[in-house]
Amino acid sequence: MCIRDSYNWKFKINKQDPNTNERIFSVGDFVGEACKTLASRIRGAVSGVTFDQFHKRSTEVIQSAVFGKEKEFLIKTNNLLITSVDIQGFEPVEASTRESLEMSIKLAIDISSKAQEDKAKHEAEQAEQRAKGEREKQAIDDQAEAEKKRIELFKLEAESASVETTGKAIAIAKAKAEAAEINGKAELEQAQLHVSAIQIKQKEELEILKKRYEAEENHSKAMMELEIDTQKELAKIEAAKFKKTIESLGKDTLVSMAKAGPATQAKLLSGLGMKGYM
Repeated sequence: MCIRDSYNWKFKINKQDPNTNERIFSVGDFVGEACKTLASRIRGAVSGVTFDQFHKRSTEVIQSAVFGKEKEFLIKTNNLLITSVDIQGFEPVEASTRESLEMSIKLAIDISSKAQEDKAKHEAEQAEQRAKGEREKQAIDDQAEAEKKRIELFKLEAESASVETTGKAIAIAKAKAEAAEINGKAELEQAQLHVSAIQIKQKEELEILKKRYEAEENHSKAMMELEIDTQKELAKIEAAKFKKTIESLGKDTLVSMAKAGPATQAKLLSGLGMKGYM
């Protein structure tokens, strides 16, 4: 794991202590020594968590490693006070782990985009179905209203005929009006039944769209969870590999490596096949 951090620092000056100035300038490369000290604390904290845990809580892990429960960290050798730490970035050194992480992030983005696209499509289809149903219902309502007007017209015609004609003509007109009324009622009932059928069909289509959307969403979630589980297993394998390597080195070898300079540490790690941990 390669971690890039930045620190804010200042010297803690005690004017009542005559040795303060001497202590401050007692370390020549105080920046380098501070970086070594903080890097050691961070390596110890990071090695105690999995990659997945560090990926989710990187800021908390780093700050806890540097400051512990305090708000600042004092290097007593030269009174250098570390006031804050900021994570610039981190990435796995091993190419396979880095590629797996990038693939996992890309997959999560793709799944989220696909879910949003499917949701928008589903809502558009629902809106279209509702609009279509409303148009058909309005057309049927208009037709039913026209039938009512036509029935009223027949009634008026019958009443007018009754004034001008004899009883026979009146009877014929009334029979025609009654027949027209019966036909009109039959057509109105048929129109109402047609509206009910359309509403039932629309409801069924909306239910089918809803179930299809839920099935696609569940499939996307299952694929994402499978990928995340795979990445966790890979991280566990890498951690186990690192642990076995450390155990095979032994305590004396680790102590020697810790006391050696950076160049010597790099050669030792390279010789042990541990380039990814330099």
